[in-house]
Amino acid sequence: EAYMLRENGYDCKMGRRLEQAVEQVAALELKLAGDFGDDELAFDGAAKPGVVQAWRERFERVKGVQTMLGDQFQAVTDAFCGALESEAHHCSNHVRFVLCAKI
Repeated sequence: EAYMLRENGYDCKMGRRLEQAVEQVAALELKLAGDFGDDELAFDGAAKPGVVQAWRERFERVKGVQTMLGDQFQAVTDAFCGALESEAHHCSNHVRFVLCAKI
């Protein structure tokens, strides 16, 4: 996570800070916030058709992950995708949704 933030500007934990960030922007008003499941990002059980391929394509696009993993990139990608295909797969995180309006 620290590598992705430092090298690519990607904050894996931003979702939990979204509401606080919105409240600090004077021109925005928080209208709605909540958690929801997502067929690609936050689900239990085996992935639905197409999800594993979408993850493989995502890994190929994100060069920072390839750089970070180096020679282990393919093995990690295969293990990750294998876990998504398992009925035992469990996701303990969620997607955070925040709706704001400009005041």
